[in-house]
Amino acid sequence: VAMTTTTSQAISTSPATTHHVLIHLTREGASVEPDQASKNYPNAIRTTRFTALSWLPKSLYLQFHRAANVYFVAIAVISCVPWVKAKWQPKVMTVLMILLAQALKDLYEDLKRWRDDKAVNTARVGRFKPSASTFKPTFWRDVAVGDLLLVTKGEPFPADTLVLASADPAGTFYVATKSMDGETNLKERAAPAIVRTALDAEVGAPGAVNVGREASAACRQAEVASHVLNLGLTVELEPPHPSIQDLDCSVAVSGHGSGAPFGLSSVNFGLRGHELQNTSWVLGVACYVGDDTKARLNSFPPPSKTSELERFLNNCVLCILSFLLSVSVYFALASRWLSQAQDRDPLYQVFLKYLVILYPVLPMTLYIAFEVLHLIIGLQIEMDDQMCDKETEAYANARNTSIVEELGQVDFVFSDKTGTLTANEMRFAFCCVGTVAYGPFLPDPRAGLPAPAVDRAVQVIRDGSGPHSAEVRKFFEALAVCHTVKVDEDGTCQGESPDEVALVEAARSVGVAFEARETSGGGRSIHRVRAPWGVQDHDVRHVLGFTSDRKRMSVVCATPDGGALVMTKGADNVMEKLVTEPLPHEANVALAAFSRQGLRTLVVARRRLSPAEYGAWRAQWDEAGSAMNGRAAKLE
Repeated sequence: VAMTTTTSQAISTSPATTHHVLIHLTREGASVEPDQASKNYPNAIRTTRFTALSWLPKSLYLQFHRAANVYFVAIAVISCVPWVKAKWQPKVMTVLMILLAQALKDLYEDLKRWRDDKAVNTARVGRFKPSASTFKPTFWRDVAVGDLLLVTKGEPFPADTLVLASADPAGTFYVATKSMDGETNLKERAAPAIVRTALDAEVGAPGAVNVGREASAACRQAEVASHVLNLGLTVELEPPHPSIQDLDCSVAVSGHGSGAPFGLSSVNFGLRGHELQNTSWVLGVACYVGDDTKARLNSFPPPSKTSELERFLNNCVLCILSFLLSVSVYFALASRWLSQAQDRDPLYQVFLKYLVILYPVLPMTLYIAFEVLHLIIGLQIEMDDQMCDKETEAYANARNTSIVEELGQVDFVFSDKTGTLTANEMRFAFCCVGTVAYGPFLPDPRAGLPAPAVDRAVQVIRDGSGPHSAEVRKFFEALAVCHTVKVDEDGTCQGESPDEVALVEAARSVGVAFEARETSGGGRSIHRVRAPWGVQDHDVRHVLGFTSDRKRMSVVCATPDGGALVMTKGADNVMEKLVTEPLPHEANVALAAFSRQGLRTLVVARRRLSPAEYGAWRAQWDEAGSAMNGRAAKLE
């Protein structure tokens, strides 16, 4: 498979908790072991560099990293000595003005950080009150571990939240993670299967907890929250750590089933800063708050940045100071040697007098002009219409103006991947099934002609007796099943990755259309595919998501005989090591040709598992999924 893209125009913290935490959800609310209610604002954040007490001392300490400031203060002190016989008032006042101006600049930038912190800490989220059976608006800063939160579409999660229920009957929801990883594509998440099953049993029918359209949305949400508390959930949390992908936690439902813990992973969480999309609302319990959240553990303190120009300026100042010291020493020695007076001043006094006389060689206003220019350039950046996002009408925010001149010294810009500099829109271009290549699937924009490969693929698929019909059918069937794409009511595909959306739409263009994904008992997922040979419901029991280590994505579909059908797509260099037979020569030639055109390439494969093979694999999978330590490695 080959695809192409379309080109388009904080604080490092230590976790507050270092041990496992248990959250018990009951009809009366939540209880946490050990108790976490020691802070007034458990979920408040602070990204400022200073406090009211530390602003001036810390700012002065940072300023004395500049050699010129040390020199100016030394001159002001020396001028106050009586035998120097110099006017100390101008020098002292000038030094104080320099230090105060730089301190005020630091305060101005820190106040902007404080303003941003306040906006975040005073944002509101719905918190469930069991006594009133309703959600009350609560400041983010007041959210604590164990709180049952309601997050609606378009809102960010205020804490690392374990989602327990969703407006979607399947329990799935999508989050935008661009605030954390810069990715514009949505990520699919889901409530734990054991909780969905228990909720269905609590209400009496699968998906019944989400019905009742005649009631208001607030009533339905409060009803779901009450049902969640009735389940008697116990959530065990591992100590907080920075790894975003590793969340080895578990949940047990004491009121239903055996009460055995069910393993959780990152797909069940909405992390702080993730924005809810494509789902009306989700209900979850706050698990990590404040400095224990992934966003905080992966941020760094606001640094005291120094630009290359300032380093160069400091070096120039050191050279000038060395010159002044040398000249002052020379003049002092010469004056001592030439003077014949009996009451001549000591040598060190003569040296200090010459040092004060020559200090204007290094102007005190040098750094004031330097800081004023920084402020002016920062204001210009924030008011620049060419740096305004046309969609959100948001202007650039110069949070630190100390190194703005570095922007003018950039010669090369390196990007980690194409999606960073493009619209991240993928289109299906070519494919090679077995030994036969098909393509291009892209229409000719200049001639206005449709893609020639579409009609050819449709003809091969409909001609069931052709030599390659079976292989082509299986290929496009895998594209229509092996994914986590969701189809909206208007038929629009939404997925975690634009690659998956492009593959699903390519299968639809040749007549193998993915229509819907529905949940069944036990947390199973049914992928409904309409094709020329009929409508098929694929019983997807397991989804093995793409990771940077695996470099592939798989789905395991149950078959009527008790076995399973595994469909996998992934990077060609990884898949070549996993297939039972080497890729045909024609396929390798096609891969090389696709790569030379700058296309992204994938290999798609499938395998049937016998009932015995599937049973053995599933036992290992369930055991690894419930592990509390090293779960990710065991699942790999």
